[in-house]
Amino acid sequence: YGCHRSNVTRGIRYTKNHSLGKCPALQLLPRNAERILYEPGDRHDPLYRPSDQQLREGFEEGYFATIVCQENYELVPNRPRKCLGDIWSHILIQICSSRGCSLQIVSQVCQPVRCYHPVPCNYSSISPSKQSYQAGETITYDCAGALKAFPSDSRTCQIDGYWSGPDPICVNDDEFQRRTDMKCHKLEAPLFGAIIGPSDRNEVGDAIEFDCDKTYTLLGSHRRVCLDGTLEWSGEQPECVPGLNIDLPTGTNLTDLDRVIPDVEDCRFFYYYTKDGDLFHKICPANLFFNPTLKLCDYQDRSGCEN
Repeated sequence: YGCHRSNVTRGIRYTKNHSLGKCPALQLLPRNAERILYEPGDRHDPLYRPSDQQLREGFEEGYFATIVCQENYELVPNRPRKCLGDIWSHILIQICSSRGCSLQIVSQVCQPVRCYHPVPCNYSSISPSKQSYQAGETITYDCAGALKAFPSDSRTCQIDGYWSGPDPICVNDDEFQRRTDMKCHKLEAPLFGAIIGPSDRNEVGDAIEFDCDKTYTLLGSHRRVCLDGTLEWSGEQPECVPGLNIDLPTGTNLTDLDRVIPDVEDCRFFYYYTKDGDLFHKICPANLFFNPTLKLCDYQDRSGCEN
């Protein structure tokens, strides 16, 4: 049988009246596809829009054409096609069998988005274990020994390709209960120091303040807050360090002194400024010891105050 000349060549439907030496605009879209993205070969531009002339006459060599799927669908295989002069490149994949491997031309499809194998949490394994999962499939986290997965040991693949819930972690019974009750771990007073007020406050929003014994200075966070979300304390655990017994300037209250900064070369010199708020301490440079008497000086005065 003979075939009359048409605009179908090499298995690709061409637009009518395309110019020779150019790739015609593609007309056939797979099911659940939204559009075709055309891009110049020298740049990636997802906002590029071809002109009416290009759609009518075709695209020059080097242009790329990518199928864009509808929401909650993904392109498989997810590869662009390149204009090779007057024809678009085919999608080739390697197919292997017991007789060997060969390259085969495949058609691209828009299939429902899949969830991919998540990274296991600490001390756990995931079942069933496979490369990808369809929407609605559920996985289970199995923790080692007596540990439990928090907040849940199961997650479900959603239609948008994301797993339900946060990444779990494996914890012991006490830690599981603490996190279930939305509490931070209890803080302890530093050595040679104390917690100001009740020490059993560890619910979200609770604040703990610390102080040191006389002749000791607090390094670290003077005040820590139990944070929502992470259930961790803000700042860092303080410590009480000897050898920083600072005499305050006459008439200066402890709560007015915001920062004491030792000179990097000589511990007799300090820079500081007064401000309402917590007291922050800086430790003296290594191998130096001091017990100075500070004199009030301007924060902008870089000459320092000598005891």
